Amino acid sequence: MAYYVRLGQIPPKRHTKFRQPDSSLYKEELVSSKGFSGIYSTLYHINNPNEVKSIGKPTPYSWTADTTHGLNQTHLKTSEVGITGEDYLSARRMLLINNDVMMGICTPKQRKMDYFFKNADGDELIYIHDGEGVMYSQFGKLVVKKGDYIVIPRTTIYRFEFAEEGPLRLLIMESQGPIETVKRYRNEVGQLLEHSPYCERDIRPPHEIHLEEQKGDYLIQIKKQACCIPTTTRTAPWILWDGMATSTPMLCPFMTLNRLRAESTSHRRCTKLSNPRASSCVPLYRACLTTIPCRFPHPTITATSIQMKYCTMQKGNL
Repeated sequence: MAYYVRLGQIPPKRHTKFRQPDSSLYKEELVSSKGFSGIYSTLYHINNPNEVKSIGKPTPYSWTADTTHGLNQTHLKTSEVGITGEDYLSARRMLLINNDVMMGICTPKQRKMDYFFKNADGDELIYIHDGEGVMYSQFGKLVVKKGDYIVIPRTTIYRFEFAEEGPLRLLIMESQGPIETVKRYRNEVGQLLEHSPYCERDIRPPHEIHLEEQKGDYLIQIKKQACCIPTTTRTAPWILWDGMATSTPMLCPFMTLNRLRAESTSHRRCTKLSNPRASSCVPLYRACLTTIPCRFPHPTITATSIQMKYCTMQKGNL
C-alpha cells in the first residue's frame, strides 16, 4: 500500500529548476529501495548532501545464532531486563534471528542520540513499549509515544530524542526484505479493504519539516554488511520532499493494549517481512485490542515454535 505525501514547498514538475530564496538551486535526490522500478521519494536539499568530511573505520556490528540451543523451549523474560546499553545502538540486544528477520529489545541509558543512524541492510520496525519522544529524519519530524509501531525503510537517516522522564523500552525488528502490508488486505489499486484489521486512518507519516541550514559536523552511523561505519558530513539531512508514504518512515498509533498475541504466519494478520517464504513474521498493525484475539497458527523460527505476548500493566515478556 502506498499513498502520496508531501512536505514543504516543491516545484510543480519533477526534475526541473527549483531555486531557493537566494536564487541558488535546491539539490534534487531520488530515494528508493528498488531503484527506478519501485516506490520512491524525491528529496530537495538546501545544501549538497554529498559533502562528506570523513569516513571512519568500520567496526563489527552483527549477531549470530546460538547453534547449541537446539529446539529447547524458552521463555524470554524481557520485562525483567533493565538498561541494555549506553546508547541507541549499543543497547540493541537481538534475541531471535534467522535469514529473514531479527528481533530484540533496546533500553538505552541515553535518551537523546548525539548522532544519526542509517540502516543500509534492511527495513526496521520499532515498537514503543514504554516511553515517548520525537524521531527526526530527512523526511521530517515524527512524534512517537507508547503503543506506536514505527516503520523505517532502509537508508533512512534518523535519530531519536526520548523524554527524560519515565520508563523507556523498545522492541526492534530488522527485516532483510521490505516491510509492507499483506496483499490479501489490498484491492487492485492498493486501498486497504474493509475486512483489513487496519486502515489508512491508522497510519501517519512525518508531519513537520525540520530544517538546519547551517553547515557543521554531523555524525551518521551507517550499518552496512554487518559493520557500523561512522561518517561525518558537513550538512544536516533535512530536506523538502514528496513521494509515497511506504518509502518514508510511517507511524501506526493505537490504543493502549491489554494483550497482543503474535501468532501469525507471513500471510496472516501481519505485515510481510522479507519474502513470502519467510519462516517468521510479526504483526505491524493491529485493530482495537479490547476485542478478543483470534487464534492463528504460531510462527516458527528455524523450526522452533514461539509465542509473543505483551502486557502493558506490569510485565511485557517476549
